[in-house]
Amino acid sequence: MAYEFKIGMALQFNRPFREAVALGRELGARYGWVDLDFALAEVGDIDTIGKLTADHGIELFMLGNNVFSGLYLTDIDLQRPLDHPQLQQHMDRLVAAMAAAAHLGAGTVLAYNFLWPGNWASWPMRWLTRGGVIAEIDLQKLERIFSIALEHAERYGVDIALGNLPWDYLASTANFRLFAERLGSPRLKLMWGPADNLTIGEFDSATAGFENIRPYLHSLHVKDLHIRPFAADGIERRDKRIDYRPLGEGDVDYPTILRNLRDTGSEAILAVYTHFEIENGTQSDVMRIQFDRLRKLIAGIDDD
Repeated sequence: MAYEFKIGMALQFNRPFREAVALGRELGARYGWVDLDFALAEVGDIDTIGKLTADHGIELFMLGNNVFSGLYLTDIDLQRPLDHPQLQQHMDRLVAAMAAAAHLGAGTVLAYNFLWPGNWASWPMRWLTRGGVIAEIDLQKLERIFSIALEHAERYGVDIALGNLPWDYLASTANFRLFAERLGSPRLKLMWGPADNLTIGEFDSATAGFENIRPYLHSLHVKDLHIRPFAADGIERRDKRIDYRPLGEGDVDYPTILRNLRDTGSEAILAVYTHFEIENGTQSDVMRIQFDRLRKLIAGIDDD
């Protein structure tokens, strides 16, 4: 049987939620994920989220809740991490997403993994070392916090997929694998963002990086970007933004990534994002471009 890519959509990138699911159906997205609070703010209850997506032919494969994003690990105590009030709030939001995911059959929740000290100021170190060298004390803190989270995940019967944002500790495939092997939980997965790997200098993420994360791969954060000449903080940004581009016009080696997914029979879902803007166009228009570009990239490797 020929391999079929699982194409999905990041639903919260097109607002409001009802229009997002309608766009997903228009574009033929079979899968979708959304931040719980974003969807609830519009539709009011969890069951309506499930009904709206199902009625539009979209299977919810993951729920997020903006968890462990924007928090500094250096502010958290190793022995009593939940004494940190913001971390406790994030953990509560994560558990709420787990309960909703279990109820809706989504199976997975998304979590991020804390800001590096100094954030932008520490970018040169991360660029030079292809993702950063994590101190032992910080690895212990990550292990402690995610061990607590995984206890909740086990109770709800869901997995935790980590996102690898470029300003987080586990932005590189190497650091993610280091942590995953240390934690040793079958419920720990990765939503892989190969574009974000590039922003911290991991330029072989399509090849060696894929091998690093293959045993844990849950889904892909599909976007493209161009790495501009790096300046004092790692990369030069226009208006503090990375140069996001339509799929196939940036530096991400999507043909190699797609071939690797196909050749290994991967079950990972390709979750399409927008990120860039077009003149006189909406984010819905951008999403249409992204889906068109992704299908052309897939058609290109089908000719191999």
